Amino acid sequence: QVLVNCGGASGEVRGYSFFEGGVLGLPDGSFRNYVPESLDYALFDELMAARTSVTKPESDIEAAKAALERYIKAQAAPGCGIESLACQPETDAFWTDVALHDSWLMRREGLDEYDFIALSAVLSPGDGGVALWTIEPWKETVFIMQRAGDSWDVLNWNQPGSTGEAWSSLPAADKVSLGVTLTGRSPENCAWYTPEAQDEWRELMDEAMAAAQYGTHVSEGAYLLGQRITDGERELYFNTDGSLCSLDENFLISAADAAPLRELADETLRSLGVFGHVEPADIHSLSSASFTFFGGTARLTDEAALSEIERILSASTLTYPSQCGFSSVMKLECEDGSMLSLGMAGDGCGVWQSNGWFYSYTGDNLALYSLFAAQLIHDLDTDVIFDDYFGGALLKYLDWQRYCDEYGEDGGLALLDRLFDAAMADAGAGARISLLTYMPAPEGALAEHYAVRMTELQELWEKYAAEPWPEFAAGPAEGGYEFRSAKLGLTFTVPAEVSEKVAVASGVRYYDPDGASLTLYYVPENGRYPLTMFYLVAESPRADFFRPGSWYYSTATGHPVAAMSENSVYFTMGPLGGSEIGRDDPLWDDYIATSSAVSAAIRESIAVDDASSIPALDTSAVSAAAKELAARGGDALTRSEAAQLAFGLLSAGNKAQKYPLDYTDVEPGSESAQAIAYLDSYGLLRRYSTDGEDLDGTRFRPGGDITRAEFVTLLHRLSFSPFPLAYGDPEGIDGGHWAYAYVNYALKCGWLEQAGGGVRADEPITCAEAAHALECVAENGWPTPGVDF
Repeated sequence: QVLVNCGGASGEVRGYSFFEGGVLGLPDGSFRNYVPESLDYALFDELMAARTSVTKPESDIEAAKAALERYIKAQAAPGCGIESLACQPETDAFWTDVALHDSWLMRREGLDEYDFIALSAVLSPGDGGVALWTIEPWKETVFIMQRAGDSWDVLNWNQPGSTGEAWSSLPAADKVSLGVTLTGRSPENCAWYTPEAQDEWRELMDEAMAAAQYGTHVSEGAYLLGQRITDGERELYFNTDGSLCSLDENFLISAADAAPLRELADETLRSLGVFGHVEPADIHSLSSASFTFFGGTARLTDEAALSEIERILSASTLTYPSQCGFSSVMKLECEDGSMLSLGMAGDGCGVWQSNGWFYSYTGDNLALYSLFAAQLIHDLDTDVIFDDYFGGALLKYLDWQRYCDEYGEDGGLALLDRLFDAAMADAGAGARISLLTYMPAPEGALAEHYAVRMTELQELWEKYAAEPWPEFAAGPAEGGYEFRSAKLGLTFTVPAEVSEKVAVASGVRYYDPDGASLTLYYVPENGRYPLTMFYLVAESPRADFFRPGSWYYSTATGHPVAAMSENSVYFTMGPLGGSEIGRDDPLWDDYIATSSAVSAAIRESIAVDDASSIPALDTSAVSAAAKELAARGGDALTRSEAAQLAFGLLSAGNKAQKYPLDYTDVEPGSESAQAIAYLDSYGLLRRYSTDGEDLDGTRFRPGGDITRAEFVTLLHRLSFSPFPLAYGDPEGIDGGHWAYAYVNYALKCGWLEQAGGGVRADEPITCAEAAHALECVAENGWPTPGVDF
């Protein structure tokens, strides 16, 4: 009596990959498919019109709700009707805003920030049955709701829910259990729910976990699958060799011991009609290929294109689950009439998946996707190309030669003109001009016309975009020059080989225009507008480097320290908003070479007033400390001991220097006082709230046990990076916790484990746990999760 959502396994309607098929579990134990192709097109068109209208401020939300309600009622199986799309508990308006993201998106009322959830379907299998299952696209939020009169009650969830209660993987009081979910399409999309076998799943999980081997999660030659089973507390993933593993606890269950769970999983998949997967060897003898991406569908039948598709995909090899997103669907029809359905990655990744099996092919997805782009672009309205298709992203896949092969040279010229005409009509905004600048340039017969139109466009843009040059404090100048800033208390040299194209300006435009910072510019010799290379920033006092709330604190760019004074820390960072020059720009190589030369020269020549040391981590000391801590096992570590530990891990010329002791509960002259005062002078020990409030004041609590959160915060700060960057879904810690970013980073890097009670951020860390974290740093340093692994 629940909805089983297959996550988009079948079909589209008029180019929209919308409610792409699913299975309804009926009370008699049978399964019933529903697919959108069976709908009345007029009803679907009405829904699409409503879907577009509700993105506007003056939208009629009630009309949109009514359109969606009519749509879902029409697609529901007989006996599964809906009476209303009413409100969440204690709220009269279920929607306050609706926007577009592959399917309907809703913003729950009463939250400070947008909190989107994607509506999979609303179906009622009977009186009081489980009725609504939604998933938040990026956080795997699952809500199970039940009709209560004219409203819907939330029964359970696995992320912060619309009721505002704290996250819990355990069933809330008087609410049903989430049960077991099986994820088969990708790690971020919940695909199947199996309500009839809860006890059997749990019993088999208990038996399998008793045979777990700790220390690894994948056997040699095997790959992780995007197939997950969970009972709401434990998560196990299948591997390609049939084994099971836990990523959180790092253990492996052999294929033999996992066989009963694999068999039950396969039985469930067969019942749902989604058993098996496509392999690269299956991709051959193609008769057609359809690809749904950026909201449209293109179909290819020409032999050359099909051969290229076959060549690329059939040579794919197994890989690990990707975080690129798989909302695009490619359907390959073979000459024998069989149909292969692949989930294709976004974000430029050369990855595809089939029911949780992931494969990668050489390079990015540009060559493959560009085979389909010409057909989509040809029939689209120009405004739609620029504005609706993810801000013009479709244009980067345009293959001009293929377009001309399909629609002729005259067709290519016509497309050029309509794109450039539309950009020139909107030149004041500049977005369309930017898109055409980075769009692949045509060659051959179209090249000359493209060059003429691009010149016209750039001349027009210069009229709109003209703005005063930055006011340079020094440079550009021939022969090299020395720059001095009394305000920042520093001096550095710009070398002669690049000085004629390097300038220095005070402040950082928009972010810190009057602050203690400098902007280093690349000044092209052809008179083009200067391009930002990087910033040089001074933070005073130096301990505030780690305090949240500054303009640079959580920016996704590096903050390498260049110098240190007794009062200030000096660091560089890349331009905010990304590079102002593209790789295909003729000046790109010189820009990069110049930037690298200036950066190296600054680090070599910088001199600051009242200079101090930049502490560096002694990796040999880290390994030695880890061994000593490991010998203490489950003992706790006091905050005083942790400070002495961190002090001993650092190498610096000023460690014997006396620094003010600002904590009133630390005895001056005590064994730990020197270490605590030294670390505090750099800001390494302070706890800050998310808005920058000092949570410690004058109390250090030297005899108290250091918590897991405090230890990993201190350990990360030894990298002298103000904020821990980590990409991907957040781990299971409250986002309001003062050390949320540090604990999330530590969990992703494997410093902390969640076995036996979750994150436990505020519980004391054991010496064995601290030793493990140190071993990770000794081996891997401070990587960036989501980038380095």
